[in-house]
Amino acid sequence: ELARRHFGIDVPVSVTGLWIPEFAELMTRAADARDGDGRQAGAPGNENGQALLSRTPRQTVLPAHVDIVFHGHAVEAKGARWMADVAAALPTRQVLFPFPKPAKWAKTTENCHFVDLSWHSGLAKLVESAPITAVPSLWSAPIETALIKSLALAKQVAIVDNSSSYSAELPAQLVLRLPHDPAIAAKELEAALATTSDNRTSTARTTWCNQFVSANATAAQRCLDRAFPRRAPA
Repeated sequence: ELARRHFGIDVPVSVTGLWIPEFAELMTRAADARDGDGRQAGAPGNENGQALLSRTPRQTVLPAHVDIVFHGHAVEAKGARWMADVAAALPTRQVLFPFPKPAKWAKTTENCHFVDLSWHSGLAKLVESAPITAVPSLWSAPIETALIKSLALAKQVAIVDNSSSYSAELPAQLVLRLPHDPAIAAKELEAALATTSDNRTSTARTTWCNQFVSANATAAQRCLDRAFPRRAPA
């Protein structure tokens, strides 16, 4: 719709989707959690999964308990500074940021923990174990890998309500939509943390995972087929 508004209503627009190898493994493990095969949701279920979460970690010191994991980079547009402001309004909750504290962040509250982590060196495990994973992007993006990974592994995923972002296309039952006001967002997160909600076995998540795989798993092949159409033998 946005492309047609810019280039013209009659311009043909094709949706090709987004797919990376990690998605296939994550969606398989999400299905395992829904099927109740006895493994912890998000836990490795095969050799590839074990490699995904068990590579040699960096030297890091994690807090004893984490209530909220911020899944993103130290970029304001990704909601990093916004999340720190929310944490300030949640003094009894521990919030982890997977990057060193930015130098320009002069003041942060003691409940903000900055640990240099990548997805493979411990962030994935934190996302699957924390009560809430926050992916609060404040800008419009066509699709976000961090959000997809979080939806596949996390118990609850919190976003900032943004009508022009990819997260606006997600079912209401799939995410916790937070207001832009950090103080109000903090109250809603506190209420969510007071529950033991785990969306990993919900019908909404099951449906979304299936639809995402169906729409995106063959995206690369569709692009290739369109760019290099196969000709029938002479």
